[in-house]
Amino acid sequence: MKKVSLIVVFIALACFLLSCGTTKNVFDETLTEEKAVTIKIDPSIKMKSYNGIDIKLKEPFLGMGYIGYTIPVGNASFVADLEIVASTNALTGQKHIIRARDFEFSFKFEPGKDYLIRCWYTDEDGKVAVSNVGRGLRMSLIICEDGFYNAVYIKRLGS
Repeated sequence: MKKVSLIVVFIALACFLLSCGTTKNVFDETLTEEKAVTIKIDPSIKMKSYNGIDIKLKEPFLGMGYIGYTIPVGNASFVADLEIVASTNALTGQKHIIRARDFEFSFKFEPGKDYLIRCWYTDEDGKVAVSNVGRGLRMSLIICEDGFYNAVYIKRLGS
């Protein structure tokens, strides 16, 4: 009986972990790999429109993992709502949340590259900060290419 219980728990855990990966949203099913790019979007970014077209992306289970969005390569303009928990007080549980509504940004995506769109801190020089502790840090929307700290686009919130 213990073996059956362990197997059921293991299968349930495996299904849960597999569902926490990147969800798939495809703009145009007819796009070939050479003409498409998939971007990973942090769940704190709620995409509202792509190139002027209203969109509603499928999100990962319980908001865990990234939202995948496959679009044609080239210039893309987005409008999104951002809601980022900037800090949490460990004693009180009080959260400091940064919100930006109808935040506009655009970028030229190239084929064969991996992109990640998320919000993180940038320093006074506009570089992605290694931690969120320090002077002069501001929350920014960043687009990274081939790694979290390799930002190819930064737009500071409030600018």
